[in-house]
Amino acid sequence: MKKQNKNKRGFTLIELMIVIAIIGILAAIAVPNFTKARRKSKEKACVANMKTMESAVEMYMMESASTATPALSALAPYMQKQKVPTCPSGGTYTIQGTQTSGLYLQCSLHGTTISSHLPGEGAASGSG
Repeated sequence: MKKQNKNKRGFTLIELMIVIAIIGILAAIAVPNFTKARRKSKEKACVANMKTMESAVEMYMMESASTATPALSALAPYMQKQKVPTCPSGGTYTIQGTQTSGLYLQCSLHGTTISSHLPGEGAASGSG
């Protein structure tokens, strides 16, 4: 007869199920927080892109004699790497308005709007 070894090492089914349940609970807590943080970072990157484009619009309008709304492609020479940024979430940027009525940038996905303070519009510059 074979003698059975009573000192077998391993985990029982119950122990494994408890560990899997704990991992599932931790994942259920972590995934929504990660998704929220990722969405917020994309929105902040979108706003940063629009601020950069706002500066490019101002430079374009100072150098251009036109009062028409510039196309996004016209801003490329004023951007880093000669390229107009894109929304990290896949939205599209548009420039609305005219130089006399005021220009603003808008993201189609985030709905974020940034008004451009162009020279000659009476925008205050400085504290004085």
